[in-house]
Amino acid sequence: MKGTKKYFKLALNVLLFISIIAIVAGVIVFNSIYFSAKLDKNSIIAQKAEFTVYSIDDTVTESSNIYRFIKYSDLPSHLVNAFVALEDKRFFSHKGVDYIRLGGALIHNVKAGYMKEGGSTITQQLAKNTQLSSEKTVARKIKELRLARLIEKEYSKEEILEMYLNAIYYGNGIYGIDSAAWNYFGKAPEDLTLSESAYLAGIVKNPQKYSPKNHPDKATSRKNFVLSLMLEQKMISENEYDVAIDELYAPPAAADDPNSAYVSAVIAEAAALLNVDEKDVITSKIKIFTYFDEKLQRNLYNIHQNDDFISVNDKGKNASSLAIIADNATGGIKSYYCNDELIEIGKFLRQPASTIKPIVVYAPAIESGLINAYTPVIDEKININGYSPSNYGGVYHGYTDVRTALKTSINTVAVKILNENGINESLSYAKAAGITFDKNDYNLSTALGGMTYGVTPTSLCEAYLTLANFGVHKDASFIRRIVDNSGQILYEKKPKEERVFSEETCYLISDILKESVSDGTARKLSGFDYDICAKTGTAKSARTKDNIDAWNASYTTENTVIVWYGNTTKSPEYDVKTNGSEYPTLLARQIYSILDKPSKKSFDEPSGIFHTEIDKFALAEKHTLCNCNLYTPDKYRMDAIFSSKNYPTETSEHFDIERIRVEYTQKEDFINISIDSNEDYKYILTEKNLLTNEERFWEINNGTTQIQSSNGAICSYSVKVIYDNQALGIIAPHISFF
Repeated sequence: MKGTKKYFKLALNVLLFISIIAIVAGVIVFNSIYFSAKLDKNSIIAQKAEFTVYSIDDTVTESSNIYRFIKYSDLPSHLVNAFVALEDKRFFSHKGVDYIRLGGALIHNVKAGYMKEGGSTITQQLAKNTQLSSEKTVARKIKELRLARLIEKEYSKEEILEMYLNAIYYGNGIYGIDSAAWNYFGKAPEDLTLSESAYLAGIVKNPQKYSPKNHPDKATSRKNFVLSLMLEQKMISENEYDVAIDELYAPPAAADDPNSAYVSAVIAEAAALLNVDEKDVITSKIKIFTYFDEKLQRNLYNIHQNDDFISVNDKGKNASSLAIIADNATGGIKSYYCNDELIEIGKFLRQPASTIKPIVVYAPAIESGLINAYTPVIDEKININGYSPSNYGGVYHGYTDVRTALKTSINTVAVKILNENGINESLSYAKAAGITFDKNDYNLSTALGGMTYGVTPTSLCEAYLTLANFGVHKDASFIRRIVDNSGQILYEKKPKEERVFSEETCYLISDILKESVSDGTARKLSGFDYDICAKTGTAKSARTKDNIDAWNASYTTENTVIVWYGNTTKSPEYDVKTNGSEYPTLLARQIYSILDKPSKKSFDEPSGIFHTEIDKFALAEKHTLCNCNLYTPDKYRMDAIFSSKNYPTETSEHFDIERIRVEYTQKEDFINISIDSNEDYKYILTEKNLLTNEERFWEINNGTTQIQSSNGAICSYSVKVIYDNQALGIIAPHISFF
């Protein structure tokens, strides 16, 4: 028994010793991390800075997305109180850390078994937002405690609240109380009501969940919770509470800010280029020089406000839409607008549908020499290793040609060509043109735009810029240059021009896409006195009979235009009725009406393009591609262009009258003319008396015809070949002596 007690006591001593060592070690580690945190005053002061956006002519661009720094004295008291009541009710009494709240959060986290609550004060949140990363680690939390204490020593409570409200994120790319007030309520912060202030305070914890624009019911419930805390903490009266509870969210009237979408895109691109958060861009003092054309942007904005270009489905829901206008020479995006705040243009992945066909299928196959614009193909129901795509409407046309297949967007032909040319080969071209593919996209469905994640509108624009620039790839971008406050260049777009396709391939594709406008799926774009090349695309919804994506991608010699309509929500009731040939093409048409006419109406023909006439009869009836011969009837002659890689070398045998067999046999004053031909010709036999110059004519047919001549005459005979009332030529001259 004594031995047992002895060992038990020894075990307790060992455990106590280990505990003491662990505590000492923990204190040392804690202090090491805690005192390593240094306050960067410049990061906090940076919250008072403003970045500047410049247009293509270097004038300053204004937008509600470029926020003002709001001073504490301009903030209504109920706005400040709403945040304090919700986020940090002992804010004015603690010194940066609320140990009561921190202890409660620790207990809740232990019970939950994970980091459920942070227990952060407003000062700690300011430290996190301006001094630390967003990673959830114990070390970061320890540094946060230290920085909060340092901030409290350096700044007054009013200054801390001022910096906090101007620094936090309110969702949808909105940073700072000024931008939040304008975006959510269409007013300045100083004009916010108590209810509106409570809404904004409620957003911060989870902007996606509590945004009144996206989830009004959840946002209202959260607002009411904030108001209850304010009432409980005696910040408002019962009457004020009742009035604010009854005040529901009312979306602001559409602000007349045509530049907002473009500036949002600039912010996102700048953050990506500088490898920083968007907040760091907005709160910096950098200068961003863009390709922005303010006049064009205003016109594009006005088009989007026109009811004629709003697509409404059977449930009364409006389609989301966007448009991009890029300059072919630079790749710079001159104008961009969207009507949906959920769209982040650089991350907005959508199914490209048939707009991908020229990039993924036809240009690579022409480049490799597999096809030309007139290659005969069969449009039929197919099954390739279990993949069996359908055409629009389930219609199949039998024999057709590549030009027709592309301009009318036949699905089966595109899949066949991709399969024959090779998926890896074809997608390598498209990737070089700006399209990003997932590893699962290397399959035949990509021919029709059925991709794992899809494409962004900017990457699709980049690919079409490649076609417009005769096969040279240029980055599609909003930004020319970024400089800091001292004038140091942080980023400058360098001309990066890489050849993807030959000039001839792109000229041939453009020639087909012009016909897509004249008599194909994009014919609502026809009627301009300059060339427009276009391709439409429509992605069906898997949930309804409607669509989720509808595109028109087009270009001239100077501009590339991308238009998209679709459903950005997860709800099928927002699926759209329009397809690529309808609203997207109509909107594109209106865009070209506001653009200056291109200085060149048509694309210059490369030296490697060859012209010939091909036999339409052979193509349609015999499904062979060949040059016309000397006698091909006019109705079967078709002007055609080729590159040296796919120029037809064979000459048509059809209508070659030199192949007609004609025999003359003479007996006394009679002559027999025998004609042997498989073609359905008519013949005019001419007899000319070489002594008197008299002529006689007979209409004869295949077979043998007998003619009586005069005794003592010397006559010449010839046969004129007629097809469909057109004389093809004269054959088989013959002289007889009678």
